[in-house]
Amino acid sequence: MKIYTPPTIVRYFLRLTLTALFAVSFGLTQPARAATDSRPQKGGIKIELSQKGVYRITGSDVSAAGVNPASIDPASLRLFHGNSEIRITVASAVDGVFDPTDAITFYAPGIDTRYTGTDVYWLYWGTAVSGRRTLPANGAITGDSPLISASGETLDVEENHTLWSDTPDAPDADYWFWEKLSAPQTTRLTFDVPSPANSSGDAVLSVYFQGRSGGSHHTVITLNDRVIGDEIWTGALAHFQTMAISQTDLKAASNQLTIDSGTAGSVIYLNRIEIDYLKNLTAKSNALIFGIHQSEKVQVSLSNFSRENISVLDVTDPVNVSLLSGINVQTINSTFKATFQHTGGEKTYAAFTADAVKTPDRITYKKPVDLKNPANRSDYILISDETFMPALEKLCELRRRQGMQVKTAAMEDVYDAFSFGFFDPAAVQAFLKHASENWQPPAPQYVLLAGDSNLDYRNYFETKKQNIVPVYLNHTQELGLTPSDNWFVSFDENSPVPGMNIGRIPGADTEEVAAIVNKIIRYETTEADFSNRVLLVADDDDTAFEDLNDLLASHLPFDIFADKIYARLYADLDEVTTNIKASIDGGELITNFVGHGDVTRWGAEPAGGGDFIIAPEDVKDLTNKDRLTFIVALNCLNGYFSQSFNYSLAEEWVMAPDKGAVACIAPSGLSHSQEHELFSTAVFENIFQKKENRLGDICTQSKIDAYYSGASDKVLISLNLIGDPATRLAVYRNSADQVTAHWITASAGSGGKISPSGETPAFDGSSQTFTITPADGYAVADVSVDGASQGAVTAYTFNAINKNHTISAAFKVKSGGGGGGGGGGCFISTLQ
Repeated sequence: MKIYTPPTIVRYFLRLTLTALFAVSFGLTQPARAATDSRPQKGGIKIELSQKGVYRITGSDVSAAGVNPASIDPASLRLFHGNSEIRITVASAVDGVFDPTDAITFYAPGIDTRYTGTDVYWLYWGTAVSGRRTLPANGAITGDSPLISASGETLDVEENHTLWSDTPDAPDADYWFWEKLSAPQTTRLTFDVPSPANSSGDAVLSVYFQGRSGGSHHTVITLNDRVIGDEIWTGALAHFQTMAISQTDLKAASNQLTIDSGTAGSVIYLNRIEIDYLKNLTAKSNALIFGIHQSEKVQVSLSNFSRENISVLDVTDPVNVSLLSGINVQTINSTFKATFQHTGGEKTYAAFTADAVKTPDRITYKKPVDLKNPANRSDYILISDETFMPALEKLCELRRRQGMQVKTAAMEDVYDAFSFGFFDPAAVQAFLKHASENWQPPAPQYVLLAGDSNLDYRNYFETKKQNIVPVYLNHTQELGLTPSDNWFVSFDENSPVPGMNIGRIPGADTEEVAAIVNKIIRYETTEADFSNRVLLVADDDDTAFEDLNDLLASHLPFDIFADKIYARLYADLDEVTTNIKASIDGGELITNFVGHGDVTRWGAEPAGGGDFIIAPEDVKDLTNKDRLTFIVALNCLNGYFSQSFNYSLAEEWVMAPDKGAVACIAPSGLSHSQEHELFSTAVFENIFQKKENRLGDICTQSKIDAYYSGASDKVLISLNLIGDPATRLAVYRNSADQVTAHWITASAGSGGKISPSGETPAFDGSSQTFTITPADGYAVADVSVDGASQGAVTAYTFNAINKNHTISAAFKVKSGGGGGGGGGGCFISTLQ
């Protein structure tokens, strides 16, 4: 019997919360989405940055991005942030040319959303509209007015180390937290307060919590060994505890804040702390961003600049920035101070010297994206990272040979066109909705998302798992945060019913994606000898699991046979596992599991622990290369594909090279048997009665059938297809869709490599090139094709392919620095 003890992280993904009010106050405002787009629809420079401040881009920067600055008229330069053109300063000679030393300067307020901390700007030129320029403003001191050298500041101190998926109101609220506190736990935080003014006035310290347990909470807060707050509150709700303190209680460095979580049985999360205090207006590294809140006219004194060329911008409205003139600059000892007049009202200013101006993190020229072109027409859309596209090209070619029009969309292009370049999953939905409603009819039917996703958008867990195609986290009542690809194709905001067939394949790199592509191609181009068998597996603790499988068996036609493995009938679960693997290796059209599950296992309870039947290591044991199955997982959580630390079992089935499953449909949330019955019955009816065989059509229609038969919207939201929705199941195939593929097996000896390596599919009549690359100190000795020597070539192309082939490369140590031996040119051969 296999016993599994889950790691403490196994339930980290369970739900989120905070009210919309707190979401705003916590700085979780979202980047604008491109419902309307005022940007010039042409090529431009994409500017990415991760800090707020004043930025400069020079003609040399533009040149490094691949644009000749001499082709730019400085008067035509326009800078956009989201849908707004912002005012910029252009420092250029009057020759009408943007020279290498010319520059534009602009203010960026920064961005901080649940998705990203990277802000995006777009620079355009050459349009008929002149660019907007920084406005002038008078900062000269006139008349008598009070002088201030300090102003109110709000300091946010926050770290994100854990999440609670079960937070109410997720995912709209902040669901990342600093620390989980289980009473009577005490925690101590250390934080700095930049430049606190020497004042006897009041300051305010607020601590933001999230209740997890539903009862009473008692939080006692101590600052620098003095109790400043003692409060009782209740419920699994967002709560903030605000305390008035003296300005003198704050130190510039190493303040100690202690939180005692008090009441036994209480469980809360610490979210962040906020300090409202009086801050000295002293520059750091010759820059200072600050607010002035006086309603009346005052003189503002700024200090601690090491240079004299001090500029002050009014950045209250970041779109309409103005530059203050008449600044009074004086020398104080070895530093400089600036004084200007604030005319009244709530305003934000940025003061800086030239050496404090920042350079963007990334400056890239981007060609126009044609994803909004109404002339586009496609049956099949593939979205992935641009670097993954070569590994996906064979899959696209398979679809084309089946008569589909294919459109590939690089993920960055989708962001650029539909969320102004911001990382935002909503861009995917906006793109697909646009394609459905605006491209040439008929609308696209199939969407494949290719590449890993990660619910940790900001990489707080530091796992480095990428969001190659992002996940959208929906909300379900039982689980909270629930990954849902269905959301991307639900175009009516009032309905979860999908408008396209969608699926995704995982993969961290091109090799993993290519391995899945090869599995799909082999599956679809090979005549199946196992299409008359279906495996029905039931968990061991509820006869209802068996009853559902028996019901599904009754939907099979006379020529389709059911193999049943019911764990309750076995004394040892190891024998169940062995028999499941043997059945799949022998060939099963569909493998249907009914029972319990967690993210990575069959048979385990969602809470973790206990016995299990199948885990990722069992998938790795399979040998069913030519007999891939289609997995239908009627359990909980197997389809939770966006974990930060591992892959879900649904993904493991599909990612296993040359084995496992061609696709898997599984829930990313908690499920109910009644909904499983409605969905799985529809699956079997759509396949075996209606003879539908494209997986996307089967799964999407079955979800819709279940939904309209009484299942909740979870059946639409949480059932995710891991696999290509256009894959043809190995039964009831249309001969008109049949495509012939051949396989070329490539290998290399020590001392170099051949690319691509392993088995590579090649469609009938196509070409395939292999590149042979020796390692340092080695040369190509020989390349053999189908056992015949081709000499020491460094590339070989098969043309008009109509059968399987082999190619192997051998290498030798270079002798006496004499080069590669045997020639290094490209030898092209046509093999029939």
